[in-house]
Amino acid sequence: MRPTRRGLLTALGVGATGLAAGATSLHGSGSARAGGGAWPQPGADAGNTGHLAEQGPRVGRELWRHETPGPGTAPLVASGLVLPPSARRPLDAATGEPRWQVQPTPTGTAVSGGHRTPYNEVTAVAEDIVLVRGGETLYGLSIADGSREWAHALPGPNAAVTVADGTAYVWTGANTQSVIIALRAADGAFRWRYRTDPGGGVPAVVDGTLFLNVDGRLVALPPESGEERWSAGPPPASPSAAERANDGEVDHGFVHSPVVADGRVYVADSAGRLHARSAADGRELWRVTPDERPLTPTGAYATGSRPAAADGTVYAGFADGRIRAFDAETGAEAWSFRAWNGMNGAPAVSDGTVYAGGWDTMVYALDRATGERRWEFSTDYAVTGVSVAGGRAYASTRAGVVHALGDGGDA
Repeated sequence: MRPTRRGLLTALGVGATGLAAGATSLHGSGSARAGGGAWPQPGADAGNTGHLAEQGPRVGRELWRHETPGPGTAPLVASGLVLPPSARRPLDAATGEPRWQVQPTPTGTAVSGGHRTPYNEVTAVAEDIVLVRGGETLYGLSIADGSREWAHALPGPNAAVTVADGTAYVWTGANTQSVIIALRAADGAFRWRYRTDPGGGVPAVVDGTLFLNVDGRLVALPPESGEERWSAGPPPASPSAAERANDGEVDHGFVHSPVVADGRVYVADSAGRLHARSAADGRELWRVTPDERPLTPTGAYATGSRPAAADGTVYAGFADGRIRAFDAETGAEAWSFRAWNGMNGAPAVSDGTVYAGGWDTMVYALDRATGERRWEFSTDYAVTGVSVAGGRAYASTRAGVVHALGDGGDA
């Protein structure tokens, strides 16, 4: 089937149900300081930069692993807990042991067979509140014990959430309608809402502007009004780029979540390119087209990763099996590292190190300055994302396994 632009977009929510399986501790309890840092939302911060300004693990030793009900993005980390998006039990960051149990909703959401859907997607953490979607409701749970603090009905079954300055920006709905809702994260108090066109990924909120990937186009909005400041799509792909990405098909658009840092927006497209746009007006600043053919199948898996941005450098995985670093201002390539297969897992950047994975089932730790491999860790399945906090790296796979990787001592 010919891949379409809408079909290549990242879904608004992961949506998984079921009880989490037990953790397997491989090397004792590890460091009590493992939960010292925080990765509270999918892109680490409200700009989706994938950057945490602290030291990451110097060694890729597996400290524990945990099986969740299904695949998902990299887990969130806050208050000494690891929260895989698809799990209903947060994990102790030091040991991997489950902590409090998220209880099913009182009424639930009807599904086929008369069963009920429990809380089924962790979306973000705001201070001491965990934001969890259950059916068509967003819940605020106490991070201390999982007790419910508030609930807010949603107009659809999906929810992508970004938290900025105490406000939860919730992009929710279905393929035919979408709504942006602003809630006070502490107590769920309603602030405003308006309709948008459907899209994909997690919004970015930076300097009073909301950035969305709406059906393959970047859109910049003032958060409260919804009046479009600018929108932009990618320029047509050259035949060679389209052939490399989609076996001759040229239908393309932006994919994944937008990343915003230092006045620029970075985003990948379905032709395998990486773009930099002005956050002020959407004009193109630079774009990169890989010279090599994707190693992965055609379609969504040939698009590469969501980029990461830190301290004037942009890092991204590509479908040709390379992780590349670029000067954020000019787009000049600083280095590239060759993996064994397409690198579609979003990178995580800490002080001095880039952590990334993809279809070759490996997690790589690369020197930020040179791209030199510091260590690698082999999983059993494709790596969907990595988060970093408290001196640990947490990698998720398509099979739903979370691996905690670190030095095995004080970070």
